Amino acid sequence: MRVSLFPARGRGRPVFRGLALVLSSALALAGCGIGEGADTGPGTARDPSFLDAFLPWGPDGAVPTARYAALETAGVPVMQVSDLQSGARYPLRRVARSADGVTAWLAPDGSGFSFRNGILVATRGTGDDLMSADVSGLADLLARGQSGRAERFHSRLDGQNQVVLTSYVCDVSRSPAEGGIIVSEDCAGAEEGLVNTFLLTPSGDMFQSNQLGFQFESMNP
Repeated sequence: MRVSLFPARGRGRPVFRGLALVLSSALALAGCGIGEGADTGPGTARDPSFLDAFLPWGPDGAVPTARYAALETAGVPVMQVSDLQSGARYPLRRVARSADGVTAWLAPDGSGFSFRNGILVATRGTGDDLMSADVSGLADLLARGQSGRAERFHSRLDGQNQVVLTSYVCDVSRSPAEGGIIVSEDCAGAEEGLVNTFLLTPSGDMFQSNQLGFQFESMNP
């Protein structure tokens, strides 16, 4: 039975509001979390150019419909993403995976998402792009199956095209749920807060999450 995660309230306004996406999916769970796969490609997790290398468009409007169609024809993994504010839905196709485990995914409208071990670390073409994110503290707690406190750092571009770094202190807690474990990440920043939730199988594989205003979900039973 699939357990649904609903948007939780954080401190302050949500970090993202502008992306209207939901992605329909058939991502295998055999040893893989959301956003994982066997593809390889150049780039590193700390290099935001990794996503640019595979998703070389931006918010100026180029829509790579031919590329998305090619990915669809090739039968690459898909997952569902939902905009928790608008309810819009689109399929997201996996483009590539870097040597250190960051995966890039493409939406039909040309928007791009990048994940590390199921955690969203970058977006492109969304109108309020997350250029990169350091989520190593959360990733460590998830890997160890523990609750605790972690920091996360976001970099975004401001109106002058300058990189702005935002830091958060997050309380990470785990609680049992039917069919798995819910991990809640409740973060406070200097001017805003956010709450992310992750639904894991008993063995620790991620199969659903609410992150920065979006729900990502494997459609496998």
